[in-house]
Parts: sequence; structure tokens; C-alpha cells
Amino acid sequence: LAAVPTGQEVFAFEVPAADNAALVPVRISTCAFADFNTMLYLSARNPFSGLLQPSDELNRNINDTQCVAGNTRSTMEFRAERGVTYFVVVSSPEIAEGNFNLTIGPAPIPPTGVSYGLDRIDQHDLPLDQRFTVEDGGPGTIVYLLSTGVRDSHVQVSGKVASRADADFVGGIAGMEDCNGRGTALASLVAGNTYGVATMTQIVSVRVQDCTAQTTAARVLAGLNYVRDAYVATRASAEPEPVPALVLLGFAVPKNDTLEAALQELLDLNLTVVAPIGDAESDSACEDLSFVANPDVITVAATSIVNAVDVLWPVGNTGPCTFIGAPGNNVLGAWYYGDHSFLVRSGTAMAAAYVAGTVAVLKAANPEMPPAEVKRVLGNVATLFLNNERSSLARIAFVRSIPANADRTPAPEGFFYLYTILETDP
Repeated sequence: LAAVPTGQEVFAFEVPAADNAALVPVRISTCAFADFNTMLYLSARNPFSGLLQPSDELNRNINDTQCVAGNTRSTMEFRAERGVTYFVVVSSPEIAEGNFNLTIGPAPIPPTGVSYGLDRIDQHDLPLDQRFTVEDGGPGTIVYLLSTGVRDSHVQVSGKVASRADADFVGGIAGMEDCNGRGTALASLVAGNTYGVATMTQIVSVRVQDCTAQTTAARVLAGLNYVRDAYVATRASAEPEPVPALVLLGFAVPKNDTLEAALQELLDLNLTVVAPIGDAESDSACEDLSFVANPDVITVAATSIVNAVDVLWPVGNTGPCTFIGAPGNNVLGAWYYGDHSFLVRSGTAMAAAYVAGTVAVLKAANPEMPPAEVKRVLGNVATLFLNNERSSLARIAFVRSIPANADRTPAPEGFFYLYTILETDP
């Protein structure tokens, strides 16, 4: 708190003692009703007893930039011990005066069982069977995630994320923190312990989106160039061993020739690229957006299950460059409020994260497989579903049959790989 030279309000609370000694999930939210932003800090040490040190901080959230009257925005969650007094400090990054609210109450309990997104990419046919059978997927694979940053202390991804200061192309007081949540959610779908496809994958966080998930062409270009240089250095240090890696773009951006050229450099380095088709209900995304029309990029749409059949998520963009789909409607993922927080979200980026996890499983077994071959294998083993009227999309990612050393190692005696490719009349 020494770095915040502005006014502060301090509130104390405790969870009453009870026979049940379990930790209690707590949610704390604040929202300013004036022209300033509120920031939350949590400590078990009284701020009036002396200057708080970084080690005293239990949690914080610096973002209420989308706060409007009646909707709390700056939120943090943690697991409180009963009978312990906690102190909440409400501050602001600027000198300001005005009214704000503060709400302290129970946090939601994470659901148990397999998420429907993992369940769907683990089987071809419906109905879902509430199982996900891929274990320890993607060992040794690196996923470069361009997004809002990642809460690397979250229990879903702890120990799996590299958040390097030189990979922050936004700046501000957040640093490499995720002050929006999208990056944390995407990382958890790729590599989360229970939410993720490839639990042994490593995430390299590249922050190019700010606390409102906005970005610029300059930030994206800097992020792509960072990935290029970082991967070249990693590959050089690992020689002669190959380094399986891919890139997950957590957003869609308008067409830009400079960005297209930078992305092509990554493909030329044998980095597979996974990109969402976008969430604007547009049928012209292939013409309007960067990256998605590149023939070697895996462009992803979001799907859902409605009335026991697979359908496209209606908010997502469509177009002939869409290659594959994955669950993207009401998907369970980690969230940035705290180390155990979760949220159900929708979007083509969520679908792209599932596909990136699937690619990570494939790349771990085939580290030198080029992007075009990765795309071909992914399409060959995909689940086919009957098209709706908005797009030619007919595939959903399928992870359980991803082959090891596809087209390179003979199948075991008595077995053979059979790929069936069906085409539907548009």
C-alpha cells in the first residue's frame, strides 16, 4: 500500500467461529459512484499497526473501470479462517473524493464434476457421459497466450504459468496481473488441473490487453514479436531436442497487413496458431479480421448443445475460413477474483482455448509436426455435426483420438488408424 499515495478507507470483519472449522469462501466487492476507480486490498494485519508489507497482502483487485451504479465491479475472493479478523482497504489510483459501496458476503462454491466443455471434446456422440479421459496431456508443450495476463497463483494453473515482466505490453499499475479475467479463464481451459484439456502444458503469458480487454495493433505486434524471439531463444537453448509449442490468440483484431506478416513469421518457425473467429455476429469475419483467413491458422468458432444437438453459438462470427468448433457457450473456467474463483463465460476465445489444449496434446507427441499437418490431423479426428444455416462449419474438436506420431509411426500389429472425412453439401 505504500505505493498508493491517495486516500484510503479501512474496514474490519471476521467470519464467526463455529464447530465447522473449514475455510469459508468470501467475496468482497466495491463500486464507486463518482469519477474515480476503487481498488481493494485484503490483509490479516491491521493497517494502523504499521506500514503494510507486500507479504501482508492476501488479495487485491485494482479494476472497477466498468463500474456503474448498482453493479459492483472491483471484486476479490478468498478463503477465510473462522474467528480471524481481516482488514479490507479501499483505495484509488487517483486522488478523488466520492461515495462508494462495499459488499462482503459468501463467495459461490465451485461446481464439481467434469465441465460440459471437456466432456464434449472427449466423445463423438451425444448425450454427454460426464467423463473426461485424457490424463496428463501435453507434457513439455509451451502455449504462448496473448491476452489480459494470467492470475498465476490460481489453484487451476499454479506452477504452470510464466508471467515475465518483459512480456507486458500494456503497462500501468497492473503489471503482469490479470485485471480483467479473460487470460486466467483461457489459461485454465488449456492447462487447468480440473478445467483444462492438457494439464501438463506450460503457459507463457503475454499481456497485450488491458483491464477492459482492449488492445491496439502496436501491442499485438509487440506481443507477436515477443513470442518469436522467446521461442527462438527457447529452441536454441534446448537443441538438439525439439520444443513443442503453439500460440493462442485470446481476441480478434481488425485486418492489418503488418500483424499478418508478424504472424506468418511464427508459422514459419513451426509454431501452430489457434485464433477465435470473434463474437460480433458477423458473416464477414474472414475478410474483416486479421489472422483468421490464413490457411495454416486454426480458426475456431464456438458451439453449444441445444435440445440435445450441437449448434453454433449464435453470437459468434462465421465465415468460410472457420475450420473447427469447440464448446464456447456457458463454459466453466477459472477467474481472477481469487485463487479459487471461477466463472461461467461464453465466447469464441473460450472455444479456441479448448482447441489449443487439444493441439498441445498432439504437439507433445509430435513436437516437430508443422502447422499445416497439425491442422489436417485435428480436422481428420474431429467430431462431425450437422450444419445449421449460418456457416459451413461441420467439426468439433475431439481430443481422445489424437494420434501419437501421426503418419510417421506404423500402428501396432493387429491395428490400423482409419480416418474418415465426410463432406456435407452446403
